[in-house]
Amino acid sequence: MSDAEVTQAEANAAVVRRYLKVFETRDVEDLAEVMAEDVRVRGAGQTVTGRHHVAASGRRTPISGGR
Repeated sequence: MSDAEVTQAEANAAVVRRYLKVFETRDVEDLAEVMAEDVRVRGAGQTVTGRHHVAASGRRTPISGGR
């Protein structure tokens, strides 16, 4: 990998870590910084559009019962 590719990979990894941290901290306001408003999400046989769907799932208690 070139230096530019490594730098981009590190930046991408940092965004993913910030996204995942939302589900740990429940601070869904951070989603606006790492996710487009019109994001398309697929899962559980459904497709939805909008960051608000992800924010709603970030507010829910995880199946594991949380930390």
